[in-house]
Amino acid sequence: MHFQMSTFLAIGAFLLQMHHIKGECLMINQYPDGNGPIETNTKLCVPQGEGDWTFGMETTLATVPGGDGDAAEFYIFDNTCKIRGQYDPPSQDPDNNCGIPFTAKESFLPLVLTVTDVSFDVGDPYFQFSYGDGTYSINNNGCDCVSDNQGTVANEKCKCGFPVDGNSSGKRSIAFRG
Repeated sequence: MHFQMSTFLAIGAFLLQMHHIKGECLMINQYPDGNGPIETNTKLCVPQGEGDWTFGMETTLATVPGGDGDAAEFYIFDNTCKIRGQYDPPSQDPDNNCGIPFTAKESFLPLVLTVTDVSFDVGDPYFQFSYGDGTYSINNNGCDCVSDNQGTVANEKCKCGFPVDGNSSGKRSIAFRG
């Protein structure tokens, strides 16, 4: 009996440990070919110089009954503000709720982009991501969030420039032109 109980406890401990190990949480691109439209709202993306791309986030909260509720999207824009990637955050996708960090592995990116911290709160949105040898976050590195409210819909748009080659040396604060 003692052997069976200790075996049972060991198996239970192993399963509990496995439950706490998180696998990779891959973001799924809504434009699998990386060929989305050009974003014209400069609160979300401003055209950059060659090699400087933008990571963006939009959070929305409808404040009337029967509205669309809350939503969030991540974006990867090239230097012309063409949407190369648009993602529903996995934490808001009931079929893919695997938790932070979120990763984007795309053929158009030479490296993996990893969202390491995020708040979808419309009143205080925030993200931090790693790419190449840099870490970028709202209120640092020239990254910002601005309100874009429309009637009864609260909306925040956040953007952050990053060097697509992953070399942040001398580029810690990519200035948005425009």
